[in-house]
Amino acid sequence: MNYELFQWINNLTVDAPAWLSDSLVFLADKVEYLYIVLLLLLWFLGTGAAKTENRRTSLYTFLAAMGGFLLSYIIAKLYTHPRPFMVHDVHQLIPHAPENSFPSDHATLAFVFAWMLWIRKRSWGYVLLPLAIVVGFARVYGGVHYPMDIVGGAVVAGVATWVVLRLTRLWEPLIQLTTKVSKNFTSQG
Repeated sequence: MNYELFQWINNLTVDAPAWLSDSLVFLADKVEYLYIVLLLLLWFLGTGAAKTENRRTSLYTFLAAMGGFLLSYIIAKLYTHPRPFMVHDVHQLIPHAPENSFPSDHATLAFVFAWMLWIRKRSWGYVLLPLAIVVGFARVYGGVHYPMDIVGGAVVAGVATWVVLRLTRLWEPLIQLTTKVSKNFTSQG
């Protein structure tokens, strides 16, 4: 079923307008830059207590992303699954090295942002959850992931987000130090 769903989504590229394919490929391939901008926005937006809370959210999101990437790396070392273009004839729109595809790092990143901001800043989550789904769809559409790679990335992101939020006591000294240093640094400038 994983391959059949991949094939159906990937075959949509045949009749899709060029602007749609180009947009999906751009989003699938360059989305990490958007997330860097979102972290910076979170860091600098707001005043007073709202700014401190935004910075906390930014740091929690960063920690969850790093945890997600670590978990994804471990899974990829334990379970090898070739990318679709390595074993099938596909419409590959995104250049990629022939390596393990499960779980998707792009989906992990997109869903970490979606889950964390859904929990901590619901209004942002309403935007980022659909965006994460589109990013995952675009990775399949572009021929570099199977649908289950995306689901795996979403699950990894959910686990990483849950762990970071469950261990707030562990992170809290780091969060407080970082926000305090940042306040001191910005108030001197």
